[in-house]
Amino acid sequence: MYRLISLLIGYVFGNFLMADVVAKKYTGKKASEIGSGNPGMANVMAQCGFGAGLLVLAGDLAKTVIPCVLVRFLLFPDHGLTACAYAGLGAVLGHDFPAAVRFRGGKGVSSTCAAIFCISPLWGLLSMTVGMYIVFASQYLGLGAVFIPLAFTGVSWLLFKSPELTFVLLLESVLMFQRHFPAFRNIRKGTEKRVDVAGLLKKKFGRFTILITIACTIALFLIAMHPWYVDYMRTDHIQTCARSRYCIVLDFENAKTSVAAGGIAFGREEALTAVRESLEDHFGVTISDFGEPVAGGCLGGGTWTILYDEETGEITTYCTAQDHEEISETEGLYQLGND
Repeated sequence: MYRLISLLIGYVFGNFLMADVVAKKYTGKKASEIGSGNPGMANVMAQCGFGAGLLVLAGDLAKTVIPCVLVRFLLFPDHGLTACAYAGLGAVLGHDFPAAVRFRGGKGVSSTCAAIFCISPLWGLLSMTVGMYIVFASQYLGLGAVFIPLAFTGVSWLLFKSPELTFVLLLESVLMFQRHFPAFRNIRKGTEKRVDVAGLLKKKFGRFTILITIACTIALFLIAMHPWYVDYMRTDHIQTCARSRYCIVLDFENAKTSVAAGGIAFGREEALTAVRESLEDHFGVTISDFGEPVAGGCLGGGTWTILYDEETGEITTYCTAQDHEEISETEGLYQLGND
């Protein structure tokens, strides 16, 4: 039932066409009566100016984000992302096929981008970036638009492993393709209008715009890959001693954060408990007290010694084994000590 309610809530919000409101203010006409007739940002921006286009963009984003947040955090928190995905799909359907204007809506690019952003902000932005670079390279707006939900669909399967969520995102990809099908047909004929978006950005914001865009993309990608990096550090069959100790210290820091969130003082006993649990979970070994050698934890055959600093509340690990892969003492902001 929550699926249908989420879909309907999204559809109701999606029926609000900000393009009509803005076009009416600037020209006295509906968006369908000016330019290409498409009730979207691109048409309004081309006919009414940059500021008008941004107003349309803001409205299209808001009418998707609001229902997604509403169902995910207030109405159906137990169903989280799934409810959010259905609300996003509903908003896209409402924008593309609004009942208020005889189901003649826009192409749903902004609504689709907002929907995937609500599911995963970081990977949503990266998927949009993929679409943007495709537009830069091809100069076809429709080509980049279709690749945005397709790219996110692939990533979402890796992130969430949810067939239902993937199916909903595939529907959004199909909708995007359907709305841009005439453009693909014109591309094949060689009659589709090209838009030099990269050139327009450089003209509007300066020659370093593209370099800044690339730098931001790299930064986003590195941040997005951090969970995979942590999993890599935790994977037993590729752990060196240094990676193993990194894992212990990471668990220790997480335990500190968890205990602090519960309003409990974190002292020596809590620290020892956290280290013991981490050692037992990952290596099946125990530690009697800080400063005592830990046998069996080092994959290189050495023994560990774990020390606890009463003043700083941090732990430091040392190992007797030699010739281990080096790891910075400050990697991950945690001190690992020297072999």
